[in-house]
Amino acid sequence: MDARSGYCRRMRSRLPVVLVLPLALTFAIAGCGSSSSTTAGAAPSTTPAPASGATGAAVEIVRTGGVAGVRDTVTVDADGSARVTTKEGRSRGCQPPRKALDRLNAIDLAAVAAAPTAAPQLADGFNYAVQVGGERASAGEGDKDSRRADLVDAAAAVLTSCLEGQSGSAGY
Repeated sequence: MDARSGYCRRMRSRLPVVLVLPLALTFAIAGCGSSSSTTAGAAPSTTPAPASGATGAAVEIVRTGGVAGVRDTVTVDADGSARVTTKEGRSRGCQPPRKALDRLNAIDLAAVAAAPTAAPQLADGFNYAVQVGGERASAGEGDKDSRRADLVDAAAAVLTSCLEGQSGSAGY
């Protein structure tokens, strides 16, 4: 009996850990989703931002969100040259593929901005805001509206090409 009573004492001392640990993990995971979904919920705004034309840029793409809370910006000039800047402030030149830029420029931003918005589909997904001159539209990953989904795909192609350095530019 002595061995059994020692076993019971050890189990009773572990019981709070066994119950508290899963509860703490649940709250930690739930906290991650709620802060990201708040950020994701703000993306489909159609409030005009200052025109990027004031800086001589033809296109500006801003990607926010994700698990890590990114904020990447690509500014593309009329000649196709671009500059990518990360949330850490690191910046470098890049040259997005002409095909990706043509696809992005073919999107009617006014129609995307006028499309009905829905709640974000991916709590930790990326959100994209694209501005060309005075026109601005936003969309998030997982959006069911085909116009918004096209905007996400086209903006992601331009931004990703710059972040990956496919143009052969020097790294950060």
